[in-house]
Amino acid sequence: MAVPVSPSLYWAGVVGMAVGIAVIGAFLRTSRREDISHGVLHLVVCVIGLFAYYSLVVDRTAIHVGDRIFYLSHYLYWILTQPLLFVAVALVALPPLANPGDRRLRASLFGGLAGAAVAWTSAGLFQAWSRSSAERWVWFGLAGAALACLVWQMWFPVLHQGQIKGGEHLGDYRLLAGLLTALAVAYQVVWLFGEPGLRLFSATTDTRIFLVLDLLSDVGLGVLSLTLIERLSKQVSAQPGETSVAASARLAEEA
Repeated sequence: MAVPVSPSLYWAGVVGMAVGIAVIGAFLRTSRREDISHGVLHLVVCVIGLFAYYSLVVDRTAIHVGDRIFYLSHYLYWILTQPLLFVAVALVALPPLANPGDRRLRASLFGGLAGAAVAWTSAGLFQAWSRSSAERWVWFGLAGAALACLVWQMWFPVLHQGQIKGGEHLGDYRLLAGLLTALAVAYQVVWLFGEPGLRLFSATTDTRIFLVLDLLSDVGLGVLSLTLIERLSKQVSAQPGETSVAASARLAEEA
């Protein structure tokens, strides 16, 4: 079976991730030192994305399962980056802890997000790797359940913890969480209708759609997040050593 080679698509991914690294790196050079943590995760996501797309250029890591094809690099890349993306967005809602005793709750929130994201993307990998239709749809169902758990955590426990103190940053969080939720659902839809599922379109079409989703998730969402944090830093009077999100929560509490 011929592998649908689209080197221009893979190079577009390499270039797009490189642009994301450059833009996010520029933000980090000019951001307040206290806010750098928001950009580091997005920068790492773009670096991993660049490695993944370059691996597609030089090797393509195509796996044949019967008459189906999937690209192992894509799924390994998502397993590594999706947890980082969800944690990075959650950080916008959660100011740093003032009480060290609350660290266990914060760790459970981040661990729950990362674990659910790994479960979601791993189930997607096993769906693509399945040899039977029954097995494929079991994995698709498990991926859907993990995604539902992931989205629930973003919109209930994480948002609730942010709302305890309130602040201008919560509007930014809702925007980012809404976009990330829509992108995650879009991946699931492609797994349903594309090569891993009903095969209503080809593996080449999958690659084109995934390229757009990857660039929107890794580069677009990262640049938007840092733009919002930069705007927030100009709206609040943060004290030395205080993040802009923490300053926003403090001002809301004092009001």
